[in-house]
Amino acid sequence: MRYLLLTRGMPLCGKTTWIQQNNLQEYTLDTKTLAYLFQSPKLDVHGNHYFYHHKLYFTMLYEALKSRMANGDFIIIEDSHIAHSYFSNYQELAKIYAYTIVIVDFSDVPLEEILKRAQQITQSQTLQHRHYTHEEIMALYQELQQTQIPIPSQVIKPQEIDSFLRITPYNLNGYKKIYHIGDIHGCFRILQKHLATIQDDCFYIFLGDYIDRGLQNYEVLKFLTSIMHNKNVCLLEGNHEKWLWHWANHKEIHSREFRLNTQKELEQKGFSKREAKLFYNKLVPYFYYRFHDKYVLCTHGGLSNIPQRFRLLSASECIYGVGNYTENIIVANAFSNNTDSNHYQIFGHRNKEDLPLNLAPRNYLLEGRIEFGGFLRTLELNQQGFHDTSIRNTLFITNQEKQQREMIQKDFEYMQRNNLAQNLDYQSFVAYRKPSTKAKPCTFYPYVIDTNLWRIVARGIANDTYHSFTTLQNKNAQIDYPLTIYATTMGETHLISYYNEKFYFITMNDKPSITQKIPQGIQLDTSCAQEIITLLQNTLKTPSFSLQIQRHLRGWTLTNIFANSFESHELNYPTLDKVAKLLNIHSITPIITIQSQEMLQEILPIFYQQQTHTNHFLLETCIADLTNNDCQESTQIATLPDTFKQDSKVLESLQNFSCLIKQKSFLFCNIFAYDSKNNFYECRSFITQEYRVMEHIVKIWSLQNTISRLQWINTDLREIFYIWFIAQREIQHSLLQMPFNDIWNLFLLFLWKAK
Repeated sequence: MRYLLLTRGMPLCGKTTWIQQNNLQEYTLDTKTLAYLFQSPKLDVHGNHYFYHHKLYFTMLYEALKSRMANGDFIIIEDSHIAHSYFSNYQELAKIYAYTIVIVDFSDVPLEEILKRAQQITQSQTLQHRHYTHEEIMALYQELQQTQIPIPSQVIKPQEIDSFLRITPYNLNGYKKIYHIGDIHGCFRILQKHLATIQDDCFYIFLGDYIDRGLQNYEVLKFLTSIMHNKNVCLLEGNHEKWLWHWANHKEIHSREFRLNTQKELEQKGFSKREAKLFYNKLVPYFYYRFHDKYVLCTHGGLSNIPQRFRLLSASECIYGVGNYTENIIVANAFSNNTDSNHYQIFGHRNKEDLPLNLAPRNYLLEGRIEFGGFLRTLELNQQGFHDTSIRNTLFITNQEKQQREMIQKDFEYMQRNNLAQNLDYQSFVAYRKPSTKAKPCTFYPYVIDTNLWRIVARGIANDTYHSFTTLQNKNAQIDYPLTIYATTMGETHLISYYNEKFYFITMNDKPSITQKIPQGIQLDTSCAQEIITLLQNTLKTPSFSLQIQRHLRGWTLTNIFANSFESHELNYPTLDKVAKLLNIHSITPIITIQSQEMLQEILPIFYQQQTHTNHFLLETCIADLTNNDCQESTQIATLPDTFKQDSKVLESLQNFSCLIKQKSFLFCNIFAYDSKNNFYECRSFITQEYRVMEHIVKIWSLQNTISRLQWINTDLREIFYIWFIAQREIQHSLLQMPFNDIWNLFLLFLWKAK
């Protein structure tokens, strides 16, 4: 258990012998042994050998001590502990790990006996013990007599160790009933229903795991803190309370459940760290009592025996139980075999197999999966025996909701670790900023999370359904045909989300933002909105959904619709097109439907070859009516600069691209595909690389604030773009302020109208 025993007494007073006689070597940190590890004996000025205490010795001692304390082990430190050195260190560690310090006082050994032993050791020349001079012994003895123990502690004599290690059962015969309450896990309503009042003539034993996974962690803790000082209440420590202690002491918390759910709830509702410390210090690893003819051991995790020297057990054995998590039946049967017929055990913590309450003779399991809609398992003991008084919980997070919440939290922590989380300054919404490097992606992109309710506010394509263009090029790729290829005008991707019965417009650029104001050009009045809500809720089987849209010079285009969940719901093109019409915006354009791998391999060359013919396939155009673009600069932008007329080679290239955009306009667009399972495939044309390079060129021009011929202007299309951009002298500054996809669409307008 959490006891730190410090031996205190003169050198050679019998500390080592006492440890050996009581078989306590495995529980002891021997300072002499640690010192031997770092250095061999040295010779002093008097010709005697001694051990120099290397500084690493102290480091190793405290690391070993902290390791054992973290486990709740029973610990003895063998040393003289006469000087005040290190006592403050022990006190600090005891405070951190909730330990009780006990001094084993060897001061009764007579001085004459110490001097006699010192002389014998000096004569024997042994190196097993340090050699002390008469003066050193006298100085230490005087210091021992004059100094007091400088820290709060319990003091025992060496001969009292056996009784100290044994435990005596509490006598509860004066109570009418004993109530045992199993794992609560933040489910206060059912606890309150079961324990309407605390009766003075009854004794209440709570088995631990009071927090996490449930919806009312704050209420549970406030209730328990209100009764924790009652003499008829015992609170055991469960494994989940560890994180409450870590939070209260500003220590690292490894539990995502506590960090993102319980901690947030406690902080929002006002449960202080001071309250947490006071509460944790009332918790005990076990409770052993007698009630008439029955002896009952209560722990959180379950033990296989009641050892005579019970306090030598570590606290973690009581909290987590012995054996593996799934070996509770083995442990319970061992307890039945190892104890007398009037000894009983009650524990919780582990019940993955949904085992019964009375899982073995004289063993009761009070873990009832309460947080998943199971039972608050409770056991009443009166003079007639044990009685099951369990009650089912009806207020809980469903398993599906729990799994979705855990997945969202996992994504959120990934965002935080990689500095990809962008607070939207709206409620508790956080957006995922897509990394520029090839880091492991989150589940979706775009992606907006409500970090208060841990729900998806908005989302885009699931990354596990996203496939690059190389998949289409791979002849052995597993594609669920038919595969439909779509195209849409290049534009900025944004989202319209319907979440918590409200519509939100979410921009997904370098600095994501959110607003309830829907942009002009998108029709979303009351009647239209209700029709869309009804249609998509019925189709997607979800109350919340996202519309992925693109903004461009021609307005807005609806590119996809997603359920705001982790489940994949297929949405056919007619439904998407209907929603686009209701919003009075464009929809993506189907180019061709491919029925087989052979057909795909025949189609692909069209995308990365510059020929204007389209074989025998009919490919629909997707930049229809560009001549109707109402951009106020369209007349000037579409005018052919004199530079083209002066260079016949460039003029010929311009005419070729002008012909190409009229016959295969989809090559200049954003091209993608969906198969029958709604998997997304990135498509590329030879124009795609040109687009990306030109976007990079414009960024450099914008940074340099000058238009120059860069080294990347080394293809026909880039040359045309450069000459065209140079010719736009009056609006060059405005162009550089635009998103590149708008510049690109203006350039395409020029290509379309070039003669």
